[in-house]
Amino acid sequence: MARPSLLTIGMGSLHRRILIPVLGFILIGLTYHLDAIPSRDILASSKHYIINRLPFRQELEDLEADTAISQDYQQWVSADEDRSPCAPELDYLKLTSLTNHIKHTRRCVKPLFSDIVDRNEVTDTKLSLITRTQSLLLSEPCTIDVDSIPCDPLELPVPPPYPKNQGQYTHLIFGVATTYARLRDSRPTFAHWLSNSGATLVGLVAEQYMELFPLDLVALKEEYKADGIDLTIVMQHGLLHTTEQSHVMVIRDMLIQVQSTSTETHWFGILDDDTFFPSLYALSATLSQYDHTRPQYLGQTTESAHILPIGILGGFGGAGIFLSLPLVEQIEPHLDSCLVEYPNRGGDMQIMSCIYEHSTAKLKMVDGLYQMDLVGDVSGFYEAGRQILSLHHWKSWHWLPVDRMAAVTRLCGDCFLQRFSFLGDDRYALTVLNNGYSINFYEVGIGELPDLSRTEQTWDAWLGVDAWGDYQWRLGPLRPKVEKDKKSYYLETAVQNDDGGLTQVYVHRENGQDDEVIELVWQI
Repeated sequence: MARPSLLTIGMGSLHRRILIPVLGFILIGLTYHLDAIPSRDILASSKHYIINRLPFRQELEDLEADTAISQDYQQWVSADEDRSPCAPELDYLKLTSLTNHIKHTRRCVKPLFSDIVDRNEVTDTKLSLITRTQSLLLSEPCTIDVDSIPCDPLELPVPPPYPKNQGQYTHLIFGVATTYARLRDSRPTFAHWLSNSGATLVGLVAEQYMELFPLDLVALKEEYKADGIDLTIVMQHGLLHTTEQSHVMVIRDMLIQVQSTSTETHWFGILDDDTFFPSLYALSATLSQYDHTRPQYLGQTTESAHILPIGILGGFGGAGIFLSLPLVEQIEPHLDSCLVEYPNRGGDMQIMSCIYEHSTAKLKMVDGLYQMDLVGDVSGFYEAGRQILSLHHWKSWHWLPVDRMAAVTRLCGDCFLQRFSFLGDDRYALTVLNNGYSINFYEVGIGELPDLSRTEQTWDAWLGVDAWGDYQWRLGPLRPKVEKDKKSYYLETAVQNDDGGLTQVYVHRENGQDDEVIELVWQI
């Protein structure tokens, strides 16, 4: 069953070495479909397929335009524009394509660390968020006196920081089956949670052998290494394997990797390339609550009850599937036969079927793992104060800068998406900070303030199916969407400061109006 890494020994058996030109026609199946259910075709009906919070970002024309997504994302996170000789401290604002004039507010946040902060409640600060606003002319930075920009102090009670990644997660191994391009472009978000962790990432590249020749896999491995990530690259097990089948077979590669080292491994995490963990510490702490010495199958289903009656009672790969070593050892000899027995199921559901056929393990649903099968406006999900272990679909069904959003976890741990309320004024009755995602101002004329203990149902229905009833079982209790009288600023970037702090940039854009920016400068 053992199979060497592509980077160590090369191609193994005869059928994996010989190139057969007449089979070139099989290369047409390289589109990325890890989520077999629901089919991506259904998204054509969503009027908010991509929620473009950043108008300067080009809208995607097709769900399969993976390259377009990744190129745009890379351009955004690594833009190398000329730095201004004046006010270089504000260059991060210029990279977000704001209007020439902006209305600017800045607060300097002093975190008050406490172990008794009730993370699930909205913290009433009894303070005003906006104290002073001024106009900045970004097109003429030499007119800006950076030192004169006010930054009134703001104390916020938050949980203590998580421990830094210092190689303490060697008991975890992760596997992903994807294309070379998507593995390359996913590096920044993998780096957020995986850098310097000690955990291993096994990347199975889904290209056929002849397509791999022009690709520099060694360079890709080195790029990951530069980010502190231990990446092992392997290749497909069969010429005809789809990405979904590789999603199953990467389990074998992960086991081979574990057997080749003396490190004790507790959990195997099978992911999609757009699975995102805000914090590896929080994930590891949750997994530690389960007995890894027994066959264990951990994960989460879709959020949509419409899919559950079909019989899909297994973990969905986008949320993250976690198997204990004893369970992996039980099912690994049967992986090939499981592909034959369950050919018409997605990779995560083939894993489910294989586990149920060849072990007594049953899915244990883990709170905090989210498949994110939501189409349209997902703001209600992120503004509900959830403690999130995993996210998915953030660069396909909707687009969000998740690594920037979760950057605040390095300063105050579980404060990501923690909510804080602020006093109103003559225009606004209430202001709510959803830390790392948005700031909402509810106008005086709203009539009735929203019940923040309920999730605002903002997403669309799939093909006309009940968007309320299908999700209330998992995301409820729900409340209706606030269609008006709500002004929102969304986080567009977060910049690490020279002193180790963090500046979050929340932006409100409105056609024909100057952009409005609220900066929260988190100090340490």
